[in-house]
Amino acid sequence: MKYLEMRQELLLAIEKLSDTEYQSHNWLACSTGKSDCFDNVIHFLYDHAGFDEDSEGTIGLFVRDKQELTTIMKVIEALEQLFELLGTNASDADYISSLAWLDVVGTAKEALKILRE
Repeated sequence: MKYLEMRQELLLAIEKLSDTEYQSHNWLACSTGKSDCFDNVIHFLYDHAGFDEDSEGTIGLFVRDKQELTTIMKVIEALEQLFELLGTNASDADYISSLAWLDVVGTAKEALKILRE
């Protein structure tokens, strides 16, 4: 892979999306001045990695193959459904308490298994 650092960021982003305990302890505390929030994960997946624009272009750069990309795109689709339901300006607490969040967490757990193989 060409960009190993981005690969590590991808793993970390998916790991954070899959871990509800992490989210509760870190993201819900974001309003108290902590720097790690759901926004950081979204910023990486959409703005840095560009999964919403050129997902195929990530293969070989920091995504290993089509299988990985497919599972990552399931996470992106779950996030898109969440944003369609709540918009893009909801609080971390609103996102995490939504029923749609369960799909985000579930797809992230599946993706993490594939990414760690």
